[in-house]
Amino acid sequence: MQSPAGDPIADPGTVVPSPTQKCTDQINYAGDPRPNAEINSLGEQAGHCPAPAKCTDVINYAGDPRPNAQINAIGAANLRCPDPIPAGATTTVAPTVTTTAAPATTTSPATTEPPAATTTVAAPATTTQVPTTSTAK
Repeated sequence: MQSPAGDPIADPGTVVPSPTQKCTDQINYAGDPRPNAEINSLGEQAGHCPAPAKCTDVINYAGDPRPNAQINAIGAANLRCPDPIPAGATTTVAPTVTTTAAPATTTSPATTEPPAATTTVAAPATTTQVPTTSTAK
């Protein structure tokens, strides 16, 4: 059973490498962290092609807060396994900051009322009675 490298094989162990068809030419190893030369060498030594490996199959991610699916997806996308994140460490995404300009408000002078008139009132006058002194004896 042979397949082009783009098509997955149900059981890679049944694919036999040959001098003209290496394992990496017959099975899609995208996301497998091993180099093609290592995969092909394993196939030649074993007499059948190895199953594609996932990052979580070959690196100990114990304590890494990310789910295995995410770790394996990163490995498949980058063609390299991500480094494990130590237990207790967290990953954060920088927040996105957006600014919105305030709408401009204008008022026509024809619709603006003049300020209300103010009236000034004088404070009440106060007088102080001075005691009188008598000069008579």
